[in-house]
Amino acid sequence: MNNVYDVAVIGAGAAGLFTAVHCAKRGKKVILYDKNKYPGRKLRITGKGRCNICNYSDNENILKNIVHNSKFMYSSLNNYSAIDLIKFFNDNGIKTKVERGNRVFPQSDDAMEIIEMFKKLIKDLNIKFKNEIVVKDIDKNEDIFKIITSSGADYARNLVIACGGMSYKITGSSGDGYNLAQKFGHSIKPIRASLVAMNTSLDKDDRLELMGLSLRNVEVSVINQKRKKFLKSLEKCFSHTLAYLVQ
Repeated sequence: MNNVYDVAVIGAGAAGLFTAVHCAKRGKKVILYDKNKYPGRKLRITGKGRCNICNYSDNENILKNIVHNSKFMYSSLNNYSAIDLIKFFNDNGIKTKVERGNRVFPQSDDAMEIIEMFKKLIKDLNIKFKNEIVVKDIDKNEDIFKIITSSGADYARNLVIACGGMSYKITGSSGDGYNLAQKFGHSIKPIRASLVAMNTSLDKDDRLELMGLSLRNVEVSVINQKRKKFLKSLEKCFSHTLAYLVQ
């Protein structure tokens, strides 16, 4: 079969871009798909547009702060730590800085610098990038995957599904990856939101007055109104502006 890629990556977000770049650096022929016109749509809005790259911590501290099943991340972190990640960006011309809470940002405070770096790597490494493409279905015949898209079909020996979840549909994360993974035998647990809006009883004038006010080390208590029972206290978890809390 002609024109078979070594690796096909569905989704040009952070995971998909990293996978495509590192496979291409190892001499693999790579094709990368994304619904959007440009790669890294969600990366552009991380860290309020500054791109919070990672946390400058050792593996032990990172694992300590993973809420569920931290052991799952042992292998990944031992093979590629936060220090390795920072070095990757530095080696590709991105100067970084460490801020409060060990958060790492590009010195430019501009997420677009990260996007431009990846666009350059895609070009330099001869990664075939198919943008504004929807992957409709995938079939497998022996050892070859057939990726059926809105513009035709491609073939690859290996397939990586990096579509993200359903957290932000306008960025392309619409849950497509769940269906594709399930087709090949992966079990999908029921999904639920991990970050949600908080509704308050404030009227519109009060909300407008509070928007833009930043808070740190805020404690929120959740009360069961029926039994008047204390359920949960979340300490030191809110550092966003009240604009997010009162919408």
